[in-house]
Amino acid sequence: MNRAKKIIGRWVLTIVGGTILLGAFSSIGCTVHTNGMTLPSPHWTKQRVQYFPSGPQYPFSKEEGMMNQMKAENTNNW
Repeated sequence: MNRAKKIIGRWVLTIVGGTILLGAFSSIGCTVHTNGMTLPSPHWTKQRVQYFPSGPQYPFSKEEGMMNQMKAENTNNW
């Protein structure tokens, strides 16, 4: 009888512990990888929006200026 109580107690402890762990892991907002897709956390609607200001229209403005300057110098030499 004492052995049966130990076995039942272990099963109850295992089930309760597993339930607590499952609840803890499901409440954490992490990204999930499912079928090759990276899905957002279930709490994505509560997160703050990040704002990234738009950059210049042409990202290589310095290079473009140098090329135009070199082109102007070459046309003046001919």
